[in-house]
Amino acid sequence: MERYSAYKDSSIDWIGKIPTGWNIRRVKTFATASGGGTPSKDNLAYWNGDIPWVSSAEVKQKFIDDTSQHISEEAVESSSTNMYPAGTTVMVVRSGILKHTIPVAFITRDMAVNQDIKAFTFNAYSKRFFRYFINGMNDQLLLVLTKSATTVDNIDMDQFMICPFTYPPTQEQELIADYLDKKTGAIDTAVADIERSIELLNEYRQSVISEAVTKGLDPTVPMKDSGIDWIGQIPEHWQVTKIVNLATRKSGHTPDKKNEAYWRDGDIVWVSLADSPKLRQQHYISESCTMTNMDGIRHSSAELLPAGSVLLSRDASIGLTAIASKELAVSQHFMAYICGPNLYNEYLYYVFESMQQELQRLSMGSTIPTIGLPLIHQLVTPLPSVDEQHVIVNHLERKLTDINSLIQQKQSLLVRLKEYRSSLISECVTGKVKIPGVEE
Repeated sequence: MERYSAYKDSSIDWIGKIPTGWNIRRVKTFATASGGGTPSKDNLAYWNGDIPWVSSAEVKQKFIDDTSQHISEEAVESSSTNMYPAGTTVMVVRSGILKHTIPVAFITRDMAVNQDIKAFTFNAYSKRFFRYFINGMNDQLLLVLTKSATTVDNIDMDQFMICPFTYPPTQEQELIADYLDKKTGAIDTAVADIERSIELLNEYRQSVISEAVTKGLDPTVPMKDSGIDWIGQIPEHWQVTKIVNLATRKSGHTPDKKNEAYWRDGDIVWVSLADSPKLRQQHYISESCTMTNMDGIRHSSAELLPAGSVLLSRDASIGLTAIASKELAVSQHFMAYICGPNLYNEYLYYVFESMQQELQRLSMGSTIPTIGLPLIHQLVTPLPSVDEQHVIVNHLERKLTDINSLIQQKQSLLVRLKEYRSSLISECVTGKVKIPGVEE
């Protein structure tokens, strides 16, 4: 893209040089911010009214059309919450999401906000340019604006209001916002299409696995009812057996986090919920976010599990599964299965992959879903002979290689598109490129 004819130093390291016709302004010079609050939950008259009430969970998209909770006019009059007109810019200032993202959105109707939200009004500054500046400079802004709290992250509003933003001429701000609306809209459409194709590929992958581990590979064999809803019919010569009758089940534990000696110089992999992203992507696990040591193992209920153990998460991110490729330990959020002679661990891994919907059905709890140990004890598996288990696993490895490769390609494309989107916004809002239609 074309560049501006001349630049000057912005005096802000993370902004760099800006076009000579631009300025740097502190947020407080062109914007005012105000907040809201939460009406008393004890007063039922305040809730289930007609007024949308914005919390941090609602600021996910560019526009907020409605909210999950609504309050009454009485709540607005009698509490610290405030009403804001349609078109107001809202930003999350307190939430765990601030570890990586500063969400900003526009409300499309009159709404109230809670204490985790700030609402902005502007003087001679484009609200759309404001949002794009935060989007494009997200990482840099987080470095100077967030401070750790006990349970959530916060934006220091005093720091935010004196934060330097680029200040192009007002008309140019709107032109840049128009250009980015068009470009990011096209990118977002492409991203949505790719995400949908990945979703369909994952559904196909799931069906391939489920078909193989519940029906086998020979479509001509006689079938019988398994008596288990999620399994359906199975080959006549197969059995359905409790997993605990075929494998030794182990549960995990967390060594005392307050005792630094249990975590110092850790050399034992300790799989916890913090490793969930790995488990979503990997068949085998040999590393963890947190390492413990033998001292921690000896002084807790945790125990070392042999390589080849099949792990299954039963809390929060339910149903994540992987095979330990080395000796390791797990937290109490996981079960581990050490397979006996009649159950191939690779086959059990695919059985767990196939029963994701069943595991979700068995989960309880709205805040942190969990599967109770009595239900874990009742889990069953379709059971062909060990030789047939090996044949099924070999078939799945061949079949899934192409599917997994295609999913990875699309995921890589997704990453590149999102990186391009962020880079494009950053370059436009800092003047590193000149968009079409701008005259100097």
